[in-house]
Amino acid sequence: AVLSFFRKTSLYILVVPVLLLGLGIVSNQAVLKANNDKFPVMWNDYKVAQYHHHLEIQGPDAQLALEALESEGFIDDVHVVMTPKTHLNYLADIFDLKDAVYSIGDFLLMLGEWLGGFAPFVFVFDVVRKLRLSN
Repeated sequence: AVLSFFRKTSLYILVVPVLLLGLGIVSNQAVLKANNDKFPVMWNDYKVAQYHHHLEIQGPDAQLALEALESEGFIDDVHVVMTPKTHLNYLADIFDLKDAVYSIGDFLLMLGEWLGGFAPFVFVFDVVRKLRLSN
């Protein structure tokens, strides 16, 4: 009954982007909660070494960041280098696209946001189409 209501009223067009956004948020929050507010990032040894070198050439200002990277694997205030001890790694940042590393939740958020830009227009056109067909 609920599904036919959404189909008849075309509300599914508006609901799908919201559901994708919700799934993305839940996915990312689950990773944060499972890792005590840390978000694991899949970095290989080369990328860690690059970041380590970057911190070293920053001088004394980056000393705390360098110590945090070496002791706890912290990349910044939230992100840490992924290890076997981190949890829900399959939902964490595992897709390296050169400019950044993304998670499944990030992709769901981006897709929901992108579809949300079109959804109101598609919804209006579909409602108008249905109204014309019913006359």
